[in-house]
Amino acid sequence: MAVGLFRLLRIPRKLRDQDVVRITRSADALLTVRHGIVGRDYIVRGHGRLRNRGKERTGSLLRLLGRALDDPTASVVLLQGQTGSGKTTALRRWGCTRMPREKRAHGGVVLPVYVDLSRFAATNRPIDADTYREHIAELLGRDDRFLRGKVMEFLQERRDHIRWIFLFDAFDELPELAGAENVKPVIERHLNAIRSLVETAPNLHAVIAARDFAGADARRIWPLVDVLPLPVGSQRALVRRFGLDANDTRWLTGLIDGNTDLRLLSENPLLLTLLCSFVSDVGTKIYHRSP
Repeated sequence: MAVGLFRLLRIPRKLRDQDVVRITRSADALLTVRHGIVGRDYIVRGHGRLRNRGKERTGSLLRLLGRALDDPTASVVLLQGQTGSGKTTALRRWGCTRMPREKRAHGGVVLPVYVDLSRFAATNRPIDADTYREHIAELLGRDDRFLRGKVMEFLQERRDHIRWIFLFDAFDELPELAGAENVKPVIERHLNAIRSLVETAPNLHAVIAARDFAGADARRIWPLVDVLPLPVGSQRALVRRFGLDANDTRWLTGLIDGNTDLRLLSENPLLLTLLCSFVSDVGTKIYHRSP
């Protein structure tokens, strides 16, 4: 009994370290923010294709992301898919499955950090690993100067406490790309900065999401996960879960099955969700009205 009580009273290292607890809470807040339809559960059954070292594998999008990141030879994974295909939701969902409940053998806390690169702060200094460290510290520390300093300290000196997994979203929406006459050097600078950031230690990893990585040299050296069109079964599941009444659900499902253009549109989760919203708001007024 004494041994059992001792085990109950032992506090895991990650809970004793209040700095880690505060950073984890901040990362969780970034990860679980919902922006309208992004919060819907349609991406759970999304499918993808993983290309790595000349081999291809298809399957569950979330499982493929996990498989690619668990590869000890891959510090960075690329996630590619068209607008509305579910990249952001996939990153958030995958991150939620890895939030600190999971432990690695070395005892470090697994900490996914969601980073929206469309809000990457402009700077006059060269883009490098320190630029990204400071941006991550600003996100996690917010208005807390002390916490920002602790994040920088953990990223630079105390990496053994945390297994960082940076989820870099909207890479193709970096503000610097908007005004660039030649985007390729800008893309390469940022990819090299992320590479320098994660390759400084074995427990730093990243996923970079964009619509397209065509032309980027990184495609040849990092695993690439393509978001595939939403399968028919997942389309129907999305329509059922949307909350339409039974008649509207049957009507919309039949309409999609019988219309080639709508079938193609429904392969995109965002567009299918917007179609469901339209039917929910005004659809019945259109198809039930008298001729």
